[in-house]
Amino acid sequence: MAYPVRVEKPNPVFAGLLQQAIGGIEGEIRVMLQYLFQAWGFRGPMKYRDMLYNTGTEEIGHIEMLATAVALNLEGAPTQMQEEVVAQNPVVGAIMGGMNPRHVISTALAATAEDSNGNPFNGSWVVATGNLASDMYANVTAETSGRLLVTRLWEWTDDPGMKDTLSFLIARDTMHQNQWLAVIEELQQPLPVPSDFTNEHQQFSYQYFVQSTAPIPENARFAQGSSIDGKGEFSTVAAKPLGSIPTLAPAPAENHSLVLPKNGSAGPDVVSKQKKEVFGIVEQFTRTYARVNTFYPGIVILTLLTAGAHFYLGMQPDEELHTWFLLNGLGYLILLAAFVLPPFTAVHAMTRWILLGYTALTILLWIFLGSPKEGKLDPFDVLVKSVEIFLLLFLFLDWRVDSKQRS
Repeated sequence: MAYPVRVEKPNPVFAGLLQQAIGGIEGEIRVMLQYLFQAWGFRGPMKYRDMLYNTGTEEIGHIEMLATAVALNLEGAPTQMQEEVVAQNPVVGAIMGGMNPRHVISTALAATAEDSNGNPFNGSWVVATGNLASDMYANVTAETSGRLLVTRLWEWTDDPGMKDTLSFLIARDTMHQNQWLAVIEELQQPLPVPSDFTNEHQQFSYQYFVQSTAPIPENARFAQGSSIDGKGEFSTVAAKPLGSIPTLAPAPAENHSLVLPKNGSAGPDVVSKQKKEVFGIVEQFTRTYARVNTFYPGIVILTLLTAGAHFYLGMQPDEELHTWFLLNGLGYLILLAAFVLPPFTAVHAMTRWILLGYTALTILLWIFLGSPKEGKLDPFDVLVKSVEIFLLLFLFLDWRVDSKQRS
């Protein structure tokens, strides 16, 4: 045992309070794991790693002391003592509700890895960043909150043995606070953490933003003079918004998160305008979503293939109609842009019909002016016309989907 543990008057309620010093956020399990994990991942001078190992191991002994104290406070405690303690101290009764039942039904009068409310220890409390300065500041915070907790436990108990045990733990917390601060003192540049990052907006680095009309005291160290890291001068600045009010797009309709105020609560014109804008955006999103997930990609691909085929024909040196083929391919690209780009949303429906008619006209002109007129079918022409026929089909089916969405 790291130090003698004595309990002269067993107290099951105080045993529950001691659980906070074991498995609570201020407790010994937290600092024990924190120091050991910092040591296991440490990549700096060995003296600091060994110090972390030593102190983490010491904390294991503190857990043993507190677990023993819990067991001794539960051991031999008369049943009526719970009622007596609660009657003498209503605050304890209100907070604790008496003895922790798990001390009986789960551990047979022994400690648990829990806090005083019965919550299990939470590993996310353990801080091990790999940055020595950051970890030392975290360790100082852990030891200060831990020492504060144990001093309060010392005040709660009237057991001389318990007071003696807790006084030892308080003394060790004093050493550990100073120990971690001594490491920080040895570091060349402990602030800010990390000290090697230089891409911050340095014009804000040492400004104290004033968020109220209350005057700043003339002797306020945090608002004037040299900064603690020695890299700047503190100053006070009246806080003002540096960004604009965020405007978020509505959630997808299937999330059912749209809520509008009652008519009149925000003004009838405002509400009506908001309804039109919000529902218009949702409706547009829904239609676009449906199109993208149906025939929309096929229309884009087929139109690009058709345009590419006509550009190919237009660049053939022996093609008499090469100018018309080039213009035809360009027409497909212009109509496709009007069909898919957001600025032309208002004319998407009309553009669909124009593209459909344009494609149909291209097929008819091929029939009356192309290879069928000469009594032969060029395989490349047949392939291109097959693509155009599929484009007609996809445009028609896209119109059907869009019509259902509108209805």
